[in-house]
Amino acid sequence: MEAAKGAVFNRRRTGIPPHNIKNMKEIGNILEGGEQYMFQTILTIKTGSRLEVVEITDQINELVKNHNIERGMVLLSMLHSTAALTTVAFKPGKDLEILESLEPDIPADYGHLRGYFHLPHHLMSALLQQSLVLPIKDNQLLLGPTQKLGLVEFNGPRPRQIAVMIFDHEWLKEPVLTLKQINYE
Repeated sequence: MEAAKGAVFNRRRTGIPPHNIKNMKEIGNILEGGEQYMFQTILTIKTGSRLEVVEITDQINELVKNHNIERGMVLLSMLHSTAALTTVAFKPGKDLEILESLEPDIPADYGHLRGYFHLPHHLMSALLQQSLVLPIKDNQLLLGPTQKLGLVEFNGPRPRQIAVMIFDHEWLKEPVLTLKQINYE
């Protein structure tokens, strides 16, 4: 796992609109404030074969622990269209059976009129999820007893990037903003 530089955002609870970034003190990639906390980064995971599930639960839990988030949520977004994210029960040998059952009845060498040869990989990725939102409790992901977080590779091996945003529970109390409410000055 390689983590790109992350950004940390803390927001004051002083009556200043939390979406007005110019009221924050910027130090490198960190915006300092008060009680509210949000962290974002890009994780790079190198896959090892054409079709595989890479468990990334520990990497995400490490980020949560490093930023001391007791309660909140994590948003994960796959930055590729031939890979996906999911929560599964990992069992050796069963993962590939599940993935192979997802392969559509389109020949691997199917050529679209425009010479587009990755259609099966895009279809399989679309059957799963490009983004996940997971709760955080007690400084770790809140998952079921057998659930693990997985990056599903359909067109590897290659480096895959996942955008990660971690929010504490204080951040989540703010109302949802509309574009008209955001001050870009």
